[in-house]
Amino acid sequence: MYQELWRVLEPDSLCLSFYGWPNAETFLGTWKQTGFRPVSHIILIKDRWGFGRFSHARSTKKRISWQKGHPLKPAEAISDVFHWEHITPLLHPNQKPLGAISKLIDTFAPQAASVLDPFCGSGTTLIAARGLGNRAVGIEIEERFYELAALRLSQQILDFDPRRVAPQQLSVVPDGSER
Repeated sequence: MYQELWRVLEPDSLCLSFYGWPNAETFLGTWKQTGFRPVSHIILIKDRWGFGRFSHARSTKKRISWQKGHPLKPAEAISDVFHWEHITPLLHPNQKPLGAISKLIDTFAPQAASVLDPFCGSGTTLIAARGLGNRAVGIEIEERFYELAALRLSQQILDFDPRRVAPQQLSVVPDGSER
């Protein structure tokens, strides 16, 4: 699969991928054998403590940037540590925070670049790319998550102008119910 990613990736571009630290050696070795070179290691720190066998550190996710060829450096360097915003509702067991993914795409993908997410899950990467004006392609093997991603992508932000609604037409009371 990584060879296919290498094949479809444009020359002089980046590939960002999450991985779990227990499989780091296998993961990193496979990517290097494919031809990718590591250029950055990004950590997302969750605001909850994880369960560990030898330590109980803050729960983290690691993302590594790989390069094919010699991509341009970003206009501005970003921190390699991000806060993992709490996700509500959690739609997928491996769902990533939209803000962090948006920041990564904004920094590392050129304005007109296409973004490929071969494990798109609930579609967060696709939503982030669309929000930044990039084209995006997602692949998901589980039909229920494919449908969820498609539903999330089909939702549009309504052009709502509250000045067009007279105060008596809509009011919200403290318990959240409408009158």
